[in-house]
Amino acid sequence: MTPQRTDKSYLNWLKKQPCSNPDCKGNGGQMIPAHQRILGNGGMGLKSPDRDALPLCFTCHSVEHRGSITFWAQGSKAATKKYVQEICNYHLERYRCEKYS
Repeated sequence: MTPQRTDKSYLNWLKKQPCSNPDCKGNGGQMIPAHQRILGNGGMGLKSPDRDALPLCFTCHSVEHRGSITFWAQGSKAATKKYVQEICNYHLERYRCEKYS
């Protein structure tokens, strides 16, 4: 089962997961679900659905919002989008396994 556009249960679960930034030093504080707009499932004035969120610590989330670093960059935009989708799918699968087992 995939979370709906908004799914508080999934977002709360993400807050308990480790930071998704592979370069995170682990001292960034509270986890925050970071909605990944690169996947293109948002829209004008519409946040991306919760299924497109990844856990980031407060520090990494702030850096990502400033746009000063792209954690997920894989060269081309298409490759980056595919990589981010894979990370989202990984979290969704883990969530389903824990919730429905």
